[in-house]
Amino acid sequence: MKPIYKYILIVLGFISLFFGIIGIFLPLLPTTPFIMLSAICFAHSSPKLYEKMINTKYIGKVIEDYRDGKGMRKSAVTISISFLWIALLLSYFLSLKILWVKYLLLTVGVGVTIHILQLRKKHHS
Repeated sequence: MKPIYKYILIVLGFISLFFGIIGIFLPLLPTTPFIMLSAICFAHSSPKLYEKMINTKYIGKVIEDYRDGKGMRKSAVTISISFLWIALLLSYFLSLKILWVKYLLLTVGVGVTIHILQLRKKHHS
């Protein structure tokens, strides 16, 4: 691999990891896809960073569960969906009278909820 591609993947890995960590606290950002993208970037560019990542307590567990086909734990699904709807409903009521924003928020909420539930179902059926 050319050095420039290696550094591009490392930078993308850190950016993705940053968004994945933010996604832990902001329910509108999905944590798992960003963490997985980060792991893929590090696996192809820096085995040392990949090892550090999979050996961390929380992030390593996310990667391991996803890699092993376990998906998200039930508690993570419950927490994710709860925080998602709390944030969306707050935004919904604070968006004043902008109707299209309210419809967009509800559509995103339904879509993300369905996606999370299907991920759980797919991996735990």
